[in-house]
Amino acid sequence: MPAIAQAQSPCPLIAAMMVEEPAGLGGIGVTVNGQGLIDVTLNGKADFLRGAADCSITAPGHDFEVDCSWSFAGTETAQAEAMFAALQKRLNACLPERLEPRYVAAQTPDQLATLAARYGTSFIESLEKVKILQDVGQSVPAGKNSALHVRLSLNRDTRYDKLSLSASFSRY
Repeated sequence: MPAIAQAQSPCPLIAAMMVEEPAGLGGIGVTVNGQGLIDVTLNGKADFLRGAADCSITAPGHDFEVDCSWSFAGTETAQAEAMFAALQKRLNACLPERLEPRYVAAQTPDQLATLAARYGTSFIESLEKVKILQDVGQSVPAGKNSALHVRLSLNRDTRYDKLSLSASFSRY
């Protein structure tokens, strides 16, 4: 059975996300650990996504998502970068293709004016205050007509002197 083979994989959570049939995603869940933080689990057992401040799961079906984030004080840059590096190393070992730097497009003045008109000036101010420090991603085949899209990103929000690390897994 696929669930047994996944449990023996060195990367069980990633293997589960890449199953041929979406029904195999059913063992993925979240739990609150002893420190009051969130771990992503497979069949009740925590894997490498642990200690998140926030996680959300979109129910398995045709589309599936797991998004987790960790928060750090602005003075904890070294800790945030070390966790980013550890997650990136683990994902590179688990995925069939390495995570690659993502292109982050700068907004032109015309694009900023359009965004300001649509979302307001506070949205533009937030764009200026959140700096992307690292951003990597990859899309790999998962099943017959699906792909698993993985993104790992580290941002600094200068408004609150906070760092945010996020890991996103989308299958569609």
